[in-house]
Amino acid sequence: MLKSKSDQPDNRPEIQIAFRTNENGDPLYIDDKGTRHFKIRISIQNIPGDSYAVNYQLHPSYISSFREQRNREEDFAFNTTTYGDYIISAEVMGKKINTIASGLVSDLINKYYSGSGAVNNAVTAAITKIKLA
Repeated sequence: MLKSKSDQPDNRPEIQIAFRTNENGDPLYIDDKGTRHFKIRISIQNIPGDSYAVNYQLHPSYISSFREQRNREEDFAFNTTTYGDYIISAEVMGKKINTIASGLVSDLINKYYSGSGAVNNAVTAAITKIKLA
């Protein structure tokens, strides 16, 4: 029997990725010889009540492609950069069961901004650059 809303299948944990932005809502980035490394915040939504950590797996090109987060009060979030698309996965560690969430970085960013009213030309251009890298 499902006991809480967060335990229901339609409320499974999801990875959320948003650009870190300036005061105009434009994505921040680091320019490395003409390649834009966009600053992003990665977190988990729909966190089950017994969750205590999240293990993220990033692209192998990261110096540290495995990230463990235990900051539940901040949605197990951390900041990093990305210049290209890849599949990110997250294992949400619970006392009773672990749950896996994954997705393509560009799709997760697009999902965050769709319907939010925060989309501008710079956000759209940044998502396109990530997809094409």
